[in-house]
Amino acid sequence: MSCLETREHDNLTQQRENLENLTQQLELLQAQNLNLSEAVQQLHGEDCYHFSNEFKIWQKNKDYCSSLTSKLLQTDSKEELDFIMQELFKLSDVCQGLRYHENYWFGLSYNTAIKKWVWEDGSTLSSHLFQIPENNYKFYRNGVCPYFQGEKVLAGDCWQLGYTIHEKKGRFSA
Repeated sequence: MSCLETREHDNLTQQRENLENLTQQLELLQAQNLNLSEAVQQLHGEDCYHFSNEFKIWQKNKDYCSSLTSKLLQTDSKEELDFIMQELFKLSDVCQGLRYHENYWFGLSYNTAIKKWVWEDGSTLSSHLFQIPENNYKFYRNGVCPYFQGEKVLAGDCWQLGYTIHEKKGRFSA
């Protein structure tokens, strides 16, 4: 083999090794993405629930839901609410013996004009599902949005950061 052929052979061998390494890295990343995707979505009945892993304000989460052709969670039954609470419990962490719950936005906001909690579709909250502690909502300049924190439903400024729960018929794509 000539010197030029040897260099081309070595270069080709190096490129093959690089390609194999990149292929292995890609497969690993795809597997991790698939595992993450499966970890944050659950089927229940005909609906699939996606528990986000991104911290965003309420409106950005709503926009993200739309991009997935889904909507922020609108729970209308005690059974569905119990399912959501079980899933949120599974997502909570234990630190030094104490359980820590993240905040999860859902599709409800406070309409100051009618002084009622309103779902994204315009319907009002049924009081039999859960109660949201009364607060002085006039201090929330960016609107008032409730969130789940463990088994509690609390209200906060819609611009504070939180995770979110999306729902749609069928499965979310990974």
